[in-house]
Amino acid sequence: PTRRYSDLELALEKDPDFVEARASLGLVLIQFLGQPEKGREMIGQALKLAEGQDYPPRDLLRLKALHKQFVDRDLAGALEENRTIREVYPDQMPAWNNSGRILMALRRFDEAAAMFEKAAEVAPRNSIPLQNLWFCHGIYRRDIRAAEDAARRFAAMAPDLSQAHSLLGFTLAVQEKFPEAEKALVRAIEIDPHHSYSSEE
Repeated sequence: PTRRYSDLELALEKDPDFVEARASLGLVLIQFLGQPEKGREMIGQALKLAEGQDYPPRDLLRLKALHKQFVDRDLAGALEENRTIREVYPDQMPAWNNSGRILMALRRFDEAAAMFEKAAEVAPRNSIPLQNLWFCHGIYRRDIRAAEDAARRFAAMAPDLSQAHSLLGFTLAVQEKFPEAEKALVRAIEIDPHHSYSSEE
């Protein structure tokens, strides 16, 4: 997040009217850097800039949904904005994924899982929906078998990503499938020797 913050700041120095960079920087400030007020201000500025430009309709809808969620802090309204995006642009993965995250925040976990499944269908090479699906099943729905399925799909999609194997290993260990869990966790450490499961840390 820190590196991304620097890149976005540099982009805004070059072009203060760069809507996408301003909105993204606001989101980073809120979600990762503990500066929610500044982040909400930047998202608000981004929306005003977009409304004053010939901004693509699809991106404007997405920005309105972002504003509704993080500036207005209206989750139901943000869910409705994302529903509009899903209906008009059904091939846009973020609207499905964001709907799932909002539904999790609203504790509507079964609906959230369905949204993440759809997001994974729309973007089969993107691992983010599967990570969210794992958290939804494993942490919130307490459906460990469904979580294992999500983890296996994640690991198959991203075999060189340590997190994929660590999530799979954890899920298997909870089910006392220890030999298979050990294999997955060892693979996570092989990929990332500084992983939190490594004895070197």
